[in-house]
Amino acid sequence: MEKSIYFANSSGERIYGTFFSPTGMEKAKKGVLLCQPIAEEKIRVKRVFINFARFLCKKGYGVFLFDYFGEGESAGNFEDASLDTRTLDTVCALNYCYGYGQFNFFGIVGLRLGGSIALIASEEAKSLDFVVLWQPVINGYEYFQEWLKTSLAAQLVVYKEIKFNRKQLEEQLQCGNVIELEGYSITDLLFQNLRKLNLIEHKVCKSRKYLLVELTSQGSDLLYIKYLEALKSNNCLIDYLKEKKTFDWNNMRFYQPLPDSLFNSTFTWLESIYNGRNS
Repeated sequence: MEKSIYFANSSGERIYGTFFSPTGMEKAKKGVLLCQPIAEEKIRVKRVFINFARFLCKKGYGVFLFDYFGEGESAGNFEDASLDTRTLDTVCALNYCYGYGQFNFFGIVGLRLGGSIALIASEEAKSLDFVVLWQPVINGYEYFQEWLKTSLAAQLVVYKEIKFNRKQLEEQLQCGNVIELEGYSITDLLFQNLRKLNLIEHKVCKSRKYLLVELTSQGSDLLYIKYLEALKSNNCLIDYLKEKKTFDWNNMRFYQPLPDSLFNSTFTWLESIYNGRNS
């Protein structure tokens, strides 16, 4: 069963979500909150998230998928949202899930910037059992630099030259101007949030289970290896998986195959944590 829900965030704004509940089960005992990427990355992977929610549903999990303030069916404009507001929205979504369901096993799965947001928001949650990070954004400034490339490409198409390089675009933001990336209005607030984001320096709960999944079509990214080593050195309970990148959050394609291997490996890991806890 899929049910549309609205709840209020910390500012009283309406946040839209969909709760996926297993057929024949009034109250699922196992639950997952899904944290999506932002902007065009969210649009490109929407099908992946909906199908993962349905996949988990068939396995007996209650799943909640929501839109951050300023995106999708939620209230607000994109330019009024930041990394901070999205983190607060996630905390509110967690609290909503606690009140909505009667879960004895619950956690978060996030992709890209949604993974980073999930990790930060999880600090406010005391009863989470797990956090799953699918290709999280580890360094926000590097992520933003890649995003700025879309502006450079657009300038070449429109003007046949680059009128504003990345440094100049950053300066525009710092002067209070708004720049456009892939049709989204970006403010200095979001830029400064991303500039400060560095998961390697971020604290994690040492009693919680974590899964870091690197989605790659090539060799391992050294930044992920560095992040994994940093977590292990802090005695974090983390497992690591490398999955083939079978869907693309960077480019829009007419058809992208569903990542069945990613779905299955994530589910297998969740079940191992659940069964290990209850053995």
